[in-house]
Amino acid sequence: GLLSYSTSRTEPWILTNIFLGLLIVGMSIALFSYVERFQKELGTFLMSIKHRDFSLNFSTVNQGKNTRQLHEAFNTILGSYRDLRVEKEVHYQYLQNIIEHIRVALICFKADGEVVLMNQAAHGLLGRPYLGNINGLNKVSDVLYDTIASLDPGEQVLKKLVLKGELHHLAIHKSSFKLVEGAFNLVSL
Repeated sequence: GLLSYSTSRTEPWILTNIFLGLLIVGMSIALFSYVERFQKELGTFLMSIKHRDFSLNFSTVNQGKNTRQLHEAFNTILGSYRDLRVEKEVHYQYLQNIIEHIRVALICFKADGEVVLMNQAAHGLLGRPYLGNINGLNKVSDVLYDTIASLDPGEQVLKKLVLKGELHHLAIHKSSFKLVEGAFNLVSL
């Protein structure tokens, strides 16, 4: 408004016009710089969430009020994600300890047969330190493998099996469940 008034006068205020023009250019550069910095920080924040890298911390020192509030919000959100990750890891470790200490042999495998979990009781019962695929049970016992393969989810059978030269009376139960990663089968012996 002031620039248009000063240029429309019959006697233009040359120094005022130059000063106002420089002021407008300076403010425009500052605005573009602020928007660009905000976009860069927002992009960094979103990429850290996408890549699950919650170690990032935005500075709140020597910032303007709005930038400080924005950085505090970013830090709060990232801190919440950090806390959730730690809590998830604690729950996972807790569950792993329980699974390893129960005396029931557990084998969990995907629909394609890949074994994703086998507790110590299963290792001891089968005499195998590692089982990559459920098909590997054929090497331990054809009867055991066939029984597990033929069981429907929710079904349980009683079997007499010789494993590692010893006769075992086993209750074999199979259940299935789905997670984000896909379908799984859980067998308890």
